[in-house]
Amino acid sequence: MDYHEMIAAFGAGAAHPGGFGGTLEFLADVGVAPGTRVLEVGCGTGRTACALSAMGCEVVGMDRSEAMLAKARRRAALAEARVDFVQGNILALPFESASFDVVVAESVTAFVPAPSEAYREYARVLRSGGRVWDRELYKLEADDPALDAEMLALYGSTPLPTKAAWLASMEAAGLSQVRCWTPRNERPTAVGSAEQEADPFRFIDLESALRPELTAFAARNARFLDAYGSRLSYAVFIGEKRRL
Repeated sequence: MDYHEMIAAFGAGAAHPGGFGGTLEFLADVGVAPGTRVLEVGCGTGRTACALSAMGCEVVGMDRSEAMLAKARRRAALAEARVDFVQGNILALPFESASFDVVVAESVTAFVPAPSEAYREYARVLRSGGRVWDRELYKLEADDPALDAEMLALYGSTPLPTKAAWLASMEAAGLSQVRCWTPRNERPTAVGSAEQEADPFRFIDLESALRPELTAFAARNARFLDAYGSRLSYAVFIGEKRRL
């Protein structure tokens, strides 16, 4: 059992820092023009992708998990959202270069050993002047071995970057005008709040969700957030593809 299996079984639609409310807050702040061609990497069950479609965007949602994609397609059908869902790897995106105006990621790039490699792929598929919007956790202190060890044991992820390190990875990938967006109420972290938000199209696999190993993992995840939440924060990291 791992974190991604847990999210898939529970049908989580916004298991990222700030939750779905944070997603909508960000999109309202930056503005999304109808007709924008958007790729959401690690789209999960498709909640953000469907919201972008409702805003008039042309949306492709990609995830590595067929279980997630099946729920995303079901969500889109019930929500009457036009989204093209495909399976793929964020380090080898199955799209031609210069295909999208925006690449959206929400708590996805943190699971890549070298985030700059993912950012290079995001940049490759962006058109000139296109933008990356990447919502990710960051640790407040660069030297936090206990946090690093627990995240590795629990999520299998490499050491979480600091805010400065996330921005440096974007620059290393060739993105320009790198910056970050933070929520208006300046809450330090909203990790764990996402699943409290009502989701009318959440599909739970009851048989999987009741497995002892999954419930035990969920409890361990909750304990981690209680213990380490104050040592984490989040932002949406923004970078642009240099104009040709």
